[in-house]
Parts: sequence; C-alpha cells; structure tokens
Amino acid sequence: MLIERTQSSYELEQILLESERLPNPVELKRVVTDLDIFENIDKPYLTAEMVVADQTNLYETAGIISGEKITITLISSKDDIATPITKVFRVMNASIAYASDESQLVIFELIEECGFLSNLFNVNRNYSGKIGNILNKISKQYLEKEVDFQNNELQRVNVIVPNLDPIQTMKWLRNRATTSEGFPFYLHSTLVGEKIFFRDLGTLLSESVINPDQPFKHDKASLDSPDVKMIINHKFSSFENVFTQISKGIVGASYRYIDTTEENNKTFSFDIKKDLYDVLISKGVMGEQDQPDFSPLYEVNGKSFNKTASRNLTMVGGSNARRNVTTNEYELGYSEAKTVAGYKQQIIAKAMDNVLKRASLTMIVPGINFIDGDKHLTIGNNIVVEFPKSTADRDRSISQIDTRRSGNYMIMSARHMFKKERYDISLGCVKLGNLKQND
Repeated sequence: MLIERTQSSYELEQILLESERLPNPVELKRVVTDLDIFENIDKPYLTAEMVVADQTNLYETAGIISGEKITITLISSKDDIATPITKVFRVMNASIAYASDESQLVIFELIEECGFLSNLFNVNRNYSGKIGNILNKISKQYLEKEVDFQNNELQRVNVIVPNLDPIQTMKWLRNRATTSEGFPFYLHSTLVGEKIFFRDLGTLLSESVINPDQPFKHDKASLDSPDVKMIINHKFSSFENVFTQISKGIVGASYRYIDTTEENNKTFSFDIKKDLYDVLISKGVMGEQDQPDFSPLYEVNGKSFNKTASRNLTMVGGSNARRNVTTNEYELGYSEAKTVAGYKQQIIAKAMDNVLKRASLTMIVPGINFIDGDKHLTIGNNIVVEFPKSTADRDRSISQIDTRRSGNYMIMSARHMFKKERYDISLGCVKLGNLKQND
C-alpha cells in the first residue's frame, strides 16, 4: 500500500488504542498533536508522552483507567524505501487539560509494554553463569525479548534473586557486571529494533562515529554547507564537580572489603588518575580526547587530590563459599570477588560511570536522519560535534574549534519530538575527555 507523504520528515501510519474494555480498537493518529518518545542508556525500555485533542469525549467513552495498549507505527518520509518502526506501549497515566468549551486535551504517559508487564511478575529463584546469559534467560522468559550481548563481562555469578520484578533483576545484575579493565555495562532498549542491548562502556566508546564527514555544528557561518549537520539549539550542563566526586570516594580513597566468615580484609587504594584515566588513555579508548577534566597539579599539603585518601570506605565482601579448593574454579556470589583486583574493578566501574556523566551536552537537531528504520543511530552511538572558539578576533591560520566543547560524544539519551509540523530530536551526549589545545 502506498503511503501519502507529507512535507514533514515523518509519517504516523498508526496510533492504535486497544483495551479489553473496548469493543473495537480506536485509531488516534489524526488527533495526536504531540508525541515524545524517550530512549535512555540506563533503561531497558522506552517511555513516551502523547497529547490527544479530544473533541469526541474519548476519555469518558473509552473509560481510560491506565493499562490500555497503544501501538505506534511511524516511518521516515525521507525516501520511499524507509522501514516502518512499530512499538507497543501501555498507558501508565492519563490526565485532562482544558483546551476550549468544545474540546479537551488528553495527556498520556506511556511505557514500553515490556516495562509495564515486568511489574506483573516476581522473580525469586537461583541463576548461575555469565551475567549476559542470565539477562537473556530472564528477558526471554518474562519479557519475550532477546538480549543482545557479547559475553565479555568478567564475572560468572551464582545468585538468588531477592524478590524483584524482571527488569529490577536485570538492572541489579547489570550493576554487578564489569570487564577485566573495569568498564561498566549498560542495558538499554532502542526505538529502532526489538532487542535489549547489554554493552560495556569500552566497546561503546571504541565504535566509530556515525557522522565522520558531517559534524554537528552550531556555527551559523557553516550551516549552508551540505557537509554540516545543523544544531538547532544546545545547552551544556554540569551534574557533579570534583568536590562531590571526592565525597563519593572516586578521586582518592582507601577501600576495605571484609570477609565475615574468616575475618579477612581485602584492602586497596583508589587513585582516579592512575586507576582510571591512565588506563583509559593506555587502552586508546579516549583517542585524541586524552585531556581529562582532572588535574594532578591540584594539591593539599604537598599531595595531589588523587593521592590523598579523602575517604576510608568499608564494605562487606564475600567468603567465596562455592570455591573448589582443588581447581580454584568457582562462581561468585553477588558481592564477591576472587581477588583484590576484582573488588577494585567494581570501584573503577562506578567511578567511570560517574566521570562519564559528570557533564553533558543536550542538543536539538533535525530528526529526519534517525528513523530510517534499518539501523539504530541514537543511544550508545558516537557522534562528532564542533563548536567555534568564543573569540571575536579569529586567526584563520589555526584551528577555530573549541577544544573543550568539541569532540566525539556518546549519546546517552534521546527524546524524539514528533509534532504536526516537524520532527526534531533532543540528544543527551557525554564524553570522557577533551581535545588538546592548539599551541
């Protein structure tokens, strides 16, 4: 069937409201005024907000009570070979806003169906093996979704899930997973595609940028070029500073894990420069952006902040009760590690996630290139962004790129904003380091 294209960059093929309490499904696409769909690298499900112009008393006649199914199908209007994207949501909440005496607005808060259905189940059982395999088992059994994983997490665990729902269980296990270098893992769902992705930060940052020849720019002088992607608006935000990071024990700290069975202690120090940034740089993960937002030149009493044990943190570890003393091969309990290095990897992963999210760039760009439907291009992908130096007197003989604000960013979140007149996307982007300043 041919779909009539509009001048917008997308077409809503279907927005279907279904409920066991309705005799027939209700098509809403003609009365939807706004639709926002949210992706987040920390969530294995999508969320959405939808505004419906109600002139037929839909809210009352449909008897909206939450839990209704909303099936959304959309397609890019960029070309005639785009693949439709279909996602199924459930109504979390619905509220009414006054529009006029003849109409009202119904505001729907939606969650992807797997996120809603997860709340119906309780997981209280034993799982054993690599974390990626366990996540896939749980997701297939309860959510009917496959987890795409690479089996590169370090830990094999033997755990009893303590009365959590499936998604809570999966996030609980994700928080335990690290690579041998200490990279944390992320578990996320995407608008394009049906799988849930389980990926470590090192793998994500090592992927090539998706726009190597067309950087996103806010430089108005460059926007007429076909080799530039336009930034409509942007904002830089800072979530945490060094002061806060010190208080969390991820700049310089002393850690102790207690084995309560044999009263053994495993102790180690953490140094954000040596244990985190130096590792990232040596592994090549930061690439040309090897200038972190931290300096060992800051000192107190002649010692760098990272060399000062600002916090002494004690935690209960494990006794490795499942250890085979002959082969020394065994699976770990949730809080256990085999060596001091294993415990340290947990702290490195926590610190790495923190410094990655320490500051972010939120930018709004045209969304037409993100919904072709044949490949995923948002969260977890890397993009090139360039900002000009903030100076009135520009020397054209040297680079005019702002080395602090420009560079390769990883997309952490995406807000797809579908309106009647256009489709834009708001991208939440982060990076670990900065480009080297020009001499």
